[in-house]
Amino acid sequence: MKKLQHTFLIAISCLMLSGVAQSQTNNILQTQPAGFVFQPTSIQVDTIKDMKNKRDDEIIVLRGSIVKALGDEKYLFNDGTDTVIIEIDSDDFRGVVVSAGELIQITGDVDKGGIFKADKIDVKNIQKLTK
Repeated sequence: MKKLQHTFLIAISCLMLSGVAQSQTNNILQTQPAGFVFQPTSIQVDTIKDMKNKRDDEIIVLRGSIVKALGDEKYLFNDGTDTVIIEIDSDDFRGVVVSAGELIQITGDVDKGGIFKADKIDVKNIQKLTK
């Protein structure tokens, strides 16, 4: 009988400890953020003139403004050194509303046009900046 009581107490203790461990694990998992967060100490901002030295699909960051809409999700962008056509899919605006001439920062992929097409930028992120 004592052996049965002893086994029963050990089983209850194990269940209680596993519940405490599970509770602590859940608290840890719930307080830690999910995913990867990249926070660079400084962002390398390029110019449109720098595009000549970039490879196809290489990331570029530019600051400037949209001059005008060209249609079909294409816009003329000016950074003060030159102009380039940028393509921004409607979902890549992510709720940001931009007017012509507003200072923005865009991050995107260089799209080398080849012999018969102009180079452009496929924008993945857009942010409004304050002057």
